[in-house]
Amino acid sequence: MLTVGIVGGQDAVAAASRLRALGVAAVLGPGSAVAFRIATSDTSVDTRFVDAVLSADEPVHVQVERLWTTRLRPWSEALAGGPVDRRTAAVQVHDPRWQWAGRRGLDRVRSALSRLDPAGAFRYDHIGSTAVPGLGAKAFVDLQVRVTRLPDPAEIDRAMNAIGFLAATGARPDSPGVHRDLPRGSEVVPDEVWAKRLFTSPDPVSPTIVHVRRADSPWGNHTVWFRDWLRAHPDQRDRYQEIKIRLAAEHSNDPDHDDYTRAKTAYFDEVQGVFEEWAARR
Repeated sequence: MLTVGIVGGQDAVAAASRLRALGVAAVLGPGSAVAFRIATSDTSVDTRFVDAVLSADEPVHVQVERLWTTRLRPWSEALAGGPVDRRTAAVQVHDPRWQWAGRRGLDRVRSALSRLDPAGAFRYDHIGSTAVPGLGAKAFVDLQVRVTRLPDPAEIDRAMNAIGFLAATGARPDSPGVHRDLPRGSEVVPDEVWAKRLFTSPDPVSPTIVHVRRADSPWGNHTVWFRDWLRAHPDQRDRYQEIKIRLAAEHSNDPDHDDYTRAKTAYFDEVQGVFEEWAARR
C-alpha cells in the first residue's frame, strides 16, 4: 500500500478523489485491493513513514498531477511491460532514508507473501549496500526472503505483482543471480540449493530488488554476514565504497548492467573467507 501524506490543511478528500480518477488503484498491478491511503496532519508528516508528501506550498491538484506524472504513471507503465532503464546507476552518498525504505519494503513483501507462508517460516532481510550506514550505494534497495522451499512461480509472481514487483529476466540467459546464484564460499551443498527467484520494482523513486532464496542456500547467510562485517569494519566499508564508485563509473554506459556485478567478483573472491571467518567467531 502506498501512503500519501498531506500537511497544512490540504484537502485530503480532493487528493484521494483525484488519485482514484488517475487510476492509482491499478498502479501496483492486478490483484492489489488497495493501492494507497492518506495520512494527514495540520503541521507535519514524518517522511520516514510515508511514500509521498503533499504540502501547503502548492494546490493539491498540482502536486497530485506531478506525483502521477513523475512516479506513478512510469511505475504503472513499467509494470505493464514498458521500457525500464537498466544502465548501471552511479553510486550515491549514503541516504539514511534507505533504512526506512528497507523496512517499508520488507513490510510490504512480508504481507504479500503471508499466504504462501502460513507457518511464518520465511525470513526477511534488508541486505546490500543500502543496509550499511555510511556506505555509498546505487539507490536500489536490496531485500532478501529466505524460504523453506521455492514457491510455485505463478503463485509468487502474482503475490509480488500485486505490490508492484516484476519477476526479473536478466539482461541475458546467464545473468548472475536471476534464476540461480553462482556457487560461492566454503560450504559444499547440492547444486539445486543455488536456485532462486528475483523480483524488481520499477518504482522511479524507490527502486527495490527482492532476492528469494532457499533457506539452505549459503548465499542467504553470505549476504547477512557481509552486511554485518561491513557495519563492524568502517575501513572495509570505505574500501568497498571506493571499489564500487570506480567500477560503476567504468561500466556506466554498458548496455548490460550485469557487467558491473561481474566486475566486483575479484573483490568478493578476496574478502569471502575473511567475513566467513569473522561470522564464525561471533
